[in-house]
Amino acid sequence: LQSEVKKLSKDQQDLQKDLDETKDQIDMVKDMLPKIHVHGDVTARHEVKTKKISITSKDLDQNAPQVRMRLGIMGESMGGFTFGTRISTSSANDITNHFVSVGNLGTKLGINLDKAWVGLRPWDEALDLTVGRHGNPFVKTTELVWDEDLTFDGSYLKLRFGDMNNNLS
Repeated sequence: LQSEVKKLSKDQQDLQKDLDETKDQIDMVKDMLPKIHVHGDVTARHEVKTKKISITSKDLDQNAPQVRMRLGIMGESMGGFTFGTRISTSSANDITNHFVSVGNLGTKLGINLDKAWVGLRPWDEALDLTVGRHGNPFVKTTELVWDEDLTFDGSYLKLRFGDMNNNLS
């Protein structure tokens, strides 16, 4: 019986070792998979347009509630490789206007590719190389430029230096 108990104990230790190695391999594969974040937003506004300086109710050209919807994904994998895409609503007649009048959602709604980019950030964001349609990498959100309304086609190379908190680049 003692011999059998020792053999079972050895088998149990071997199984535990195999289990620990398998767990380490699973953790390694998990780290290799890209981390994907889904994001989106819905924005509503009320737009009033007129061609005259004095505004009366009969002078209004357009007086309508409007809505914009966006949905996107962003991902990051080992080695600092990043990627992302986002779709946005637009007017079927003007894809640069992402806001659509609430009354026209069924008939004049368009969907367009708002962003699609790939990037490489190998050194903890000290170096950032991005290519594609992306947000403005050099302007922070302010009262004048907000909500990433400005998107750009092309590429940029950004190098941060000095204290990372002072945003010198």
